[in-house]
Amino acid sequence: MSKNKDVEIYVDIPINDSSSFKHLPASIFWDVYEAIIKADTDGANAIAQMVGFVLKTKPLEHVEIDVLSDVIHGIKQSGDQWENREHYALWITYEALRNRKIDHERAAKIASKILPKYYSKEAWRVKLLRWAEKEKLPPVGIRKQKTK
Repeated sequence: MSKNKDVEIYVDIPINDSSSFKHLPASIFWDVYEAIIKADTDGANAIAQMVGFVLKTKPLEHVEIDVLSDVIHGIKQSGDQWENREHYALWITYEALRNRKIDHERAAKIASKILPKYYSKEAWRVKLLRWAEKEKLPPVGIRKQKTK
């Protein structure tokens, strides 16, 4: 596990059935997902194309428009699997801890960015442990860490 406390975790966004886009930080994923829901898929595509046009200073090519559409669809599809923002924060930090990508302190920081509430390392650890037990998930990597 990295000792870097600022390590970000990323959400895998399915693109078509064969590849994925991994450059969306988990801490902002839910905000992007909610913006897509609010604007609807067509509106989100129009906004993305407009931003692409501004950045390129010329119209996007058809292949670029298709990629943007696939990314937006993938974000919506990924977001639809969670019940709400809190469920997303619990799942994403649980998975990262289970895979030893982050520690409890980083998990609490990420959760605090995702949710409109500050969580201490211990408070988020307890919340995760209770959630994992309720979901009947193994508590791998979320038990209280021993101090040396």
